[in-house]
Amino acid sequence: MTWLVGLGTFLLLLKISYDVAVITATLLILGFTLVFDRNKLWAWIPALSVGIIFVLVIRDMYSSYNVFTLKIRGLMLFPMLAWALMLMFWYLVVEPYFHHDKWWRKWLTNAALFCAGLIVFEIIGYHVLDVRLGAGSTYPGWPVLDIFHAPWWMQVAYFFNGIAFIGVVAFVDNILRRRTRKS
Repeated sequence: MTWLVGLGTFLLLLKISYDVAVITATLLILGFTLVFDRNKLWAWIPALSVGIIFVLVIRDMYSSYNVFTLKIRGLMLFPMLAWALMLMFWYLVVEPYFHHDKWWRKWLTNAALFCAGLIVFEIIGYHVLDVRLGAGSTYPGWPVLDIFHAPWWMQVAYFFNGIAFIGVVAFVDNILRRRTRKS
């Protein structure tokens, strides 16, 4: 129920400003982590790192969005926060439903589902919310789905970012779980 209220709030904020919606959603998920799931607070470090490093590497590609305008030192705020938001939402809401005895099984299961979720997220962002990357207009996108208008290496990085993050959290969770059992 709490997630439905959060989703409703996010959708209402989208009507006001996409930037405000992403900032608010990130702060709400961070607040949720602080209040309800402190043992997962550590995962904000790799989640934010993914967003920041990705934007630093692909700086020029992310310089122009049609609906996002806020920048920090010339870098678009949206992709930095959107990556952290998406990865932490996955870790807090979706990942707990998958229990495996081996960390790598959890990683593979979650990675496959993340990839499918990323495609759905991209379809919604591009076709429903009309989010457009200015530099992406020169790239054709995927056939049929008409998504991921970016160079091939950037598309690979989209999937790699999530798969790497999910691998890190599955591995660290496994270590933390073993430590808890021993004590």
